[in-house]
Amino acid sequence: MRINVIIPAYNSESTIEKAIKSAIELNKYVDTRVVVIDDGSTDKTYIIAESYKKQIVLLRNKGKGVSSARNEGLEFLINEKTEDEWITFLDADDVLVEDAFKEISTRKYNSFEYINFCFKEGTPFISETISSERASYYAIKSLKNKNYNFNSPWGRVLKLDFIKKYNLKFDENLSYKEDMLFNIQCFKYMPRIITLQNIGYEHVNSESSVINNFIPSALSDEKYIYAQVKKMFMNKNKLEEMERLVGTIGLTFVYVFPKNTNSKILLNGKKRFYEVRKFLGHIEVNKAFKELNKIDFTIIILYKFGLYRFMKLLFKMKGRI
Repeated sequence: MRINVIIPAYNSESTIEKAIKSAIELNKYVDTRVVVIDDGSTDKTYIIAESYKKQIVLLRNKGKGVSSARNEGLEFLINEKTEDEWITFLDADDVLVEDAFKEISTRKYNSFEYINFCFKEGTPFISETISSERASYYAIKSLKNKNYNFNSPWGRVLKLDFIKKYNLKFDENLSYKEDMLFNIQCFKYMPRIITLQNIGYEHVNSESSVINNFIPSALSDEKYIYAQVKKMFMNKNKLEEMERLVGTIGLTFVYVFPKNTNSKILLNGKKRFYEVRKFLGHIEVNKAFKELNKIDFTIIILYKFGLYRFMKLLFKMKGRI
């Protein structure tokens, strides 16, 4: 077997070398090929990656965004032999740990199309097989630092044959949650899924992370994602409602009260608050209470009753604005 590590990179000169080295070093356990896609960097990212050209595949994208860069890597791979080939994604500011693929290399899990492993935050996963419906629920609920993480592109390996068969790609029109949508599109085709306890990924939350910045298109992106979830899971109202609740909470951080922002953007916070409230629409309080933690439930209640000033005060107290 061979595991292909796809690394999209944009202006990552301070971290790209560490990411590449962490992937190359895994060759001691399993045949590993590293595919770096430079997405129009204006710093030394490409030059640093090029210094490893004898050990990696280096592609150039035209600054179209992370989804386009990942798709460029996928397209390169599916045009080659796909039998017994696997893929995983690595962000340019993260690393794969020393024995990330050691357990996978035993081939004990070759009957699966989707293998999930842990990252160095929170509680390790429980090793078990899991249904596509349950995986979709966890992806939509965006559980982090708990037992499961099915909403990111990293922290899993997928069979390349499966990707090719269903022509799975990242939606390049989205600036927000394109990774979660990619995962639930995978689950739509019911892959055999297993979670492993071993820790294989070290994730870094930085100031440049999506959750810390204002995304102007976030509301329209969320509406699109909600429509896709509704279409994919027509008979699963629980998944649809969960997307509406979790989507609303996410919008609070990247659209209504983003952390890295300016006074001009904050001036229109009230308008954006009521736009998101309209998206949330009617909710059943008991269901929201059962599904959400205390902070998230509080945010939903503030939307329900239109308490913009209280929400603004809450975010000030938390140091978000």
